[in-house]
Amino acid sequence: MIGSPGAQTFNGQTAAGSQDTDLLKTSHEVARRTLPFLSQKNIPVTPPNYRLWYAYFSDESKQLREAVDRLLADEVAFTPELSQSLYHRFFSGEATARQLRLADEAGDKIQAMALEVVKNLLVSIAETGEYSQSLNRHIENIEKASDLGDVREIVAAMIGETNQVLKTQDQFQQQMEKTSRDLSRLQDELRKHEDLANTDELTGLPNRRAFNKRLGDEVQKGRRAETPLSLLVFDLDDFKRVNDCFGHLTGDRLLAMTARAITNVVRNDHFAARFGGEEFAVICFTDIKGATLIGERVRRAIERTEYSVRGCSVQTTISGGVAVYRIGEKRDDLLDRADRSLYRAKDLGKNRICTEVDLNEAPDGSDHQP
Repeated sequence: MIGSPGAQTFNGQTAAGSQDTDLLKTSHEVARRTLPFLSQKNIPVTPPNYRLWYAYFSDESKQLREAVDRLLADEVAFTPELSQSLYHRFFSGEATARQLRLADEAGDKIQAMALEVVKNLLVSIAETGEYSQSLNRHIENIEKASDLGDVREIVAAMIGETNQVLKTQDQFQQQMEKTSRDLSRLQDELRKHEDLANTDELTGLPNRRAFNKRLGDEVQKGRRAETPLSLLVFDLDDFKRVNDCFGHLTGDRLLAMTARAITNVVRNDHFAARFGGEEFAVICFTDIKGATLIGERVRRAIERTEYSVRGCSVQTTISGGVAVYRIGEKRDDLLDRADRSLYRAKDLGKNRICTEVDLNEAPDGSDHQP
């Protein structure tokens, strides 16, 4: 029996082939349901929208199915804002992985191109060396030439070889100019994919991946720098209640609003990021007093912000925790103290900023452990 190892045949068709056919058939059926639906709902057929609704009609994700079914039952219009929110919530990790893969591919192309430049340069140097040796031989032959005819032949050979070298060098120069342009394009492409992989799609802030790298870098610098380094972490209070009562789209709007409030308060040399979920973090180049002041400004901005959803007023608060870097400690130690300060603020009633100093003021005399 001829076929793939371990495959059973049914009427001449392997089981593996049958599975491929079924998969293709299912894919076509899902596509036939997806595209008319997008047209009916006036949803643009963009790659993110198609990915979202293909996953819905193929029952790829139970959570996605339930979320969309609730929106359909409420006859909610699938605006670009809502579609982006849903895609971000269910596929942001997938998008980040794709950007990282594309960045790796661009990096591989840059490396291959650099190796090609080195190879061509070595070839050019070798040819130049051979040309130099040839010139020396021609000079020796001219010195030994017995008549003018021999000299003319030698000079003609020298001119021919010189023209060939000049042509080769000109081609090499053109190739290097093209390579330089291609490298510049690839570097821009690499930078773009790295930026996207390090950016939170919903808020536009750096994401957890970018935050971890930056904090690690700053901790290393902090061991040598005299400038104070503080860490401020935020968490929206009762955020789950907002999602449950008003829906995830409202929750996403609240996250975007919080990101804007933070960026409006922090200095350009500070580093703000979406830490994850409803959590945010700011790396501050200031002491504990300065970081606490930043936290209070953000807290008041969130407290004073109010907007309406389907006639209902939505308002929330935020809590924060502050810790200061101690010479020689690890990144996670600093993060842990800031996190415990945040939980201390939650324990004390929320809508407040606590610092690592407040950890020593717990009623039982011990630090709070989340």
